[in-house]
Amino acid sequence: MPAEVANPSLSYLEQRMLLRSRPERRRDLLVSCGLLLVVLAAHGTSLWDGLFLEDHWHRAVIRTSGWGMDAQRQSATFDLPGQLAQLWWQEQPLHQSWARPVAMLILKTEYHLVGGSPVGLHAFGLLWHTVAAILVFHLARWMMLSRGWSFLAGTCFALNPHSAVTASWISAQAATISTCFLMGAVLAYAAASAVERTRRSRRSHRLYQIGWVPIRLAWLATALALWLLAVLSFEAAIIFPILVIALDAGYGRWPLLLYRLPIHAAFWSLSLAYAYWRLRIFPGTTAPQMPLHMPADWSLVPWAAYRLVQLGFSLISGLPMFASGFHMSALTQDHVALLMAMVLPVVLVLAWYEWSSRTSRCRLLWPMWALAGLAVTLPLFTTPMCGYLPFAGFAIMLALMLSRLPLHARAVATGALILAMLVPLTVQRRLWRGVLRSEQLLYADVPTNKSAPQPGGKAFFINLPLVGLYAPAALREIWNMHDLANPPDLEGHILTLSPHPLMMDRPCVVEQTSDDTLIVSLPAPGYFAEPVGRMLLECVRPHSPLTVGTVIHGEVYDTTILEADESGIQRLKFTFVQPLDSRHYHFYLSSSAHPLHRLRFDRATAPIADAHRELFGKARSGDATNQARQELVNLARPMAIQQGNPIQEMLSEDSPISDENLDRLELWWASTGTSELLAEREQSRGRLRSFLAEQQRALNLIRLARTVAPVDLFVQGRSSPEE
Repeated sequence: MPAEVANPSLSYLEQRMLLRSRPERRRDLLVSCGLLLVVLAAHGTSLWDGLFLEDHWHRAVIRTSGWGMDAQRQSATFDLPGQLAQLWWQEQPLHQSWARPVAMLILKTEYHLVGGSPVGLHAFGLLWHTVAAILVFHLARWMMLSRGWSFLAGTCFALNPHSAVTASWISAQAATISTCFLMGAVLAYAAASAVERTRRSRRSHRLYQIGWVPIRLAWLATALALWLLAVLSFEAAIIFPILVIALDAGYGRWPLLLYRLPIHAAFWSLSLAYAYWRLRIFPGTTAPQMPLHMPADWSLVPWAAYRLVQLGFSLISGLPMFASGFHMSALTQDHVALLMAMVLPVVLVLAWYEWSSRTSRCRLLWPMWALAGLAVTLPLFTTPMCGYLPFAGFAIMLALMLSRLPLHARAVATGALILAMLVPLTVQRRLWRGVLRSEQLLYADVPTNKSAPQPGGKAFFINLPLVGLYAPAALREIWNMHDLANPPDLEGHILTLSPHPLMMDRPCVVEQTSDDTLIVSLPAPGYFAEPVGRMLLECVRPHSPLTVGTVIHGEVYDTTILEADESGIQRLKFTFVQPLDSRHYHFYLSSSAHPLHRLRFDRATAPIADAHRELFGKARSGDATNQARQELVNLARPMAIQQGNPIQEMLSEDSPISDENLDRLELWWASTGTSELLAEREQSRGRLRSFLAEQQRALNLIRLARTVAPVDLFVQGRSSPEE
């Protein structure tokens, strides 16, 4: 840096301003372009990720609501029952509003700028992620790291494995926007504090040694404004007062902290006021506690310590941040062994940082940043977004640690670090892409349906995966219905949830026993037996168990539990107020054979295709009987599973079909239009081949992880899903 510019009495940001017309500015611009290229290389394919979960609801509110505070609150609201879906087993509302008006307002602006294009909205997400990486670079430069090591810090943040979701999901932009504002607030406070003044400048500021450092009110106001924008974009930005204390303590220690006491008191007062407003005044929050097993007594301390180590290990290792806690009363040797395995790398990283940062300014700021960012997520059901903000501090820690290594070891260590980040980033990216595709597969065939429900119609979902929870909002957009009509143009009713959150992975039977009655059967352990179903059941029905004989009356249908045990529900009866073939009813079944198939109860008998009729003829002749019959079984079985028909039980792949069952199969084939459905299925699978492949890769990764690592113990706090 030129000597005439490197004035110790100027803040880092002021020095940046003086260098606007100098080569330094061009170098910083090159760094920004380099970080943009890193982001595009790592996350560029997310431009075609499409929509997922909350994206559908945000778009509905954005299209129909105004620019006021209430509209932004509604955009960030999860409501069951409501316009999302109706659950027959729900006895208390699940209503959660997030206080993120700034992020929702920015998202609304982006939506109108790109005309609602998902590709355009994803481009904005990558832009915010790039800005965040550039700000990490400037924070590292402010810490007096060289441009090269600062670029490494920005690169580490850009390749952050936890950004695989945050930078690629439109609804997660709240986290990226808030992180950008928060980092800007920290830089602005550093400028306000004039903390670049060194001991060499004591002559111009003789009281520096007792803590007297001037405060620049304009920069202080800027820091305050940026922090308010951050905390009104994502709640985790409430950690700013902690970062300010760590920053001041790193320079002036206790004298400076005492001198700045009024400023810190003001920041903490604002934090407490925000927390009170958020928890007590902010409207519309009646959500029950998620089953995190958070203790209410002294055991909260070891529980929180375990969770903090767990989150810290995820941050360091790049593992997906999905963790729901565990019962302290159920603490086992497996938990202790897992804790030891997680503590070791955390301690090693902290020890390495302690050795590397002995002569660095504000050495406590960055670990405090990571720690505070993780701590605010302890009472929450952890998601990958929770690791985005803390990683900003950890990225600077990594750059500092590598910069202090011996010269001959730096290149190898840097290459190893980049590789160690690329591997989990790639894995998480593939997992996330498979999760996205699992939801998008549900609606992929819907536009091909010739008839949409009339206004006021009702859609009933059987075996809907959890990723399809926003199916009514997605279908309203596909069918160009009014988004927020009251009553809604389309009501969504979830009759059963798939045991697997991504897809229905086992066959079930859907029987029509009368004009208005359906019986749905699933082999043991049945519904609500897996962690996802059990969690949702505990959230909305914590006090009334579902036992055999229980009848739950509703305005649209009544539900009767026919078979159940301690593990789950195996047989349900649904009695509707209108006939099943009513033009107001649309039934959809999710199965392993088809992501979402419409069940028709008014289908007329259809002719069997010539090729299939010829196959039935061969099956009845003496030539190649077994081969022809087995071919019919191979064709019919996935179609029977797709329709939930009881005939699937006689279609065994191990034994040939009998003459009696062959007649029954031909009658069913004609009555359900199976020849036509087979043609549609082949076209659909050909069109969706890439989506199905991405979903399968994600499922394979999940199975592999469960095989080689204690995933269930890490995520759910139990050794197996059945515990």
